[in-house]
Amino acid sequence: MLTSCFSSPSCKVILMNYVFVLTLTPAAIMVNELGKRRGCTPCSCCCYQGFCLKWFCAKNKYTSDLVISDETPAKESEMAATDTPASSGSESEAGNEKKRIWDELLPAYKRVIQHKPTSYFLIFIFTCWTVASIYLAAQLQPPVDTEKWLPANHMLERAFDLNSEFYSLGEEQYAKYQLVWGMKSLDESDYNQYDPPCSCTEANGCTGWKMSPENCRGTVVYDEDFDLFASATQDVLKTACSTLPAWPCDEDRCDFGLLIRPNSTICFLTAFESWALSSESVDAAAMVGTESNRETYMKLLYKFRNTQYPQGDSSKSYNEIIGFTDKRSVTEGPSYVQVQGTMTMPLLTPLSMKGGIEAQAEALLDSLDRPPTAKHVFQYTFDWVWTVTQQGTVDGLTSGMAIGKC
Repeated sequence: MLTSCFSSPSCKVILMNYVFVLTLTPAAIMVNELGKRRGCTPCSCCCYQGFCLKWFCAKNKYTSDLVISDETPAKESEMAATDTPASSGSESEAGNEKKRIWDELLPAYKRVIQHKPTSYFLIFIFTCWTVASIYLAAQLQPPVDTEKWLPANHMLERAFDLNSEFYSLGEEQYAKYQLVWGMKSLDESDYNQYDPPCSCTEANGCTGWKMSPENCRGTVVYDEDFDLFASATQDVLKTACSTLPAWPCDEDRCDFGLLIRPNSTICFLTAFESWALSSESVDAAAMVGTESNRETYMKLLYKFRNTQYPQGDSSKSYNEIIGFTDKRSVTEGPSYVQVQGTMTMPLLTPLSMKGGIEAQAEALLDSLDRPPTAKHVFQYTFDWVWTVTQQGTVDGLTSGMAIGKC
C-alpha cells in the first residue's frame, strides 16, 4: 500500500517533466531562434540578455538552418544514405519495425515543433499550466487526517471509521495542558552541538571531545521571587483554576466549545485546602500570608504531595505539579507549581488546525495577573513543541519545490 500511496504523485511529476522537455523546451527554443532572426519580440523574453535563460540566446550552429514558418512545411525529403554499412540479414524484423516507426515519428514531431503558431500555443498553454501548478503547490499543507493504508472498504478501515463516528478518543489521546509558575528561563550554556541527545556523558562511559556535561540539554533557572505562600500568588492560582475549565475555544478541533475537557482540570491548591480541612482539621487558606504559619503550611503541603493523588487516581502524582526541589528547603516552599488540564484538542493535531487553538491558549495566559511573587508563568503542551517540527517539514517542502523550479 505504500507504493499505491506515494508512487502516484512521483509518477505524475516525472511524467510532467518529460512532457515539458518534449514540448515547452523545444517550443521556447524555436521562438527564441525566430526572435534572433527577426528581432526580439515581447513574447520571446528569452532573447533579452540578463533576463530569463541566457543560454537560450547563445548562438547555436546547429539551429542556423532551422526552418520556421507560419505554415506547416512540406514533408521532408527522404533521409540521405549514410556511411553505415548495410544491415546484415541477421537483423531482426523487430529492429526494422522500430526503425521505421522512429523514421516516421521524428519528422512529424519536428514539423509540429517548427510550426510557429504551434510553438507559441505550446508556450502559452504550458506556461499557464506551470503558473497554476506553482499556485496549487503553494497551497499544500500536512494532511488533517490519519493516512489510510488500506482500501476504504477494508474491514479495519470501516471499524476505525465507525469508532471515530460513535466514540470519542481516550483520555490519553488528548493533549495535556500545563500552566507553570516559578520557572524563569532555561540555561543552555552547556549544550553540546556535537551530541544533541546528550547521550555521550561521563556516566555512560563516554570520553573525548564530544563528551557532554550531565545537564547539556539545559538547566532550569527558577524565579527567586516566586512565593506560593504569598496571598497574591494564591489569588492568581485560584483564578486560573476557575478560569481554565470554562475558557472558550471555537476552533474545529476543540470539542464542547472549550479549551479544556470538562472535569479534567487538576488544581492542587483547592484539593490541598479540602484535604487539610477534612483530614488534618486545619484551615490552610486562613494560614496564608502570616509568616509564622509558613513552616506549618509547607509541611502540610509536602505531606499532601507525598500521600495524595490528583483526582484520586493512583496512576497520577503531585510530584511534578508541586515542585519541591533541592534549590529550596521544604519550609521555604516549592520552586514551581502547575495547574494542569486535558485539552479538547487531540494529540498531534495538524499544523493548519492548531494555530487558532494555540492563540486561544495564549489569550488565556495573557488574561492572568502577574504579581511580583508570581510574575513568571508560561503555558505548555507537547503539541506546541511539535509545531516546530511540523513547520520545518512544510518549509523544507516549499523550499525544495522552489529550488526545483529554478
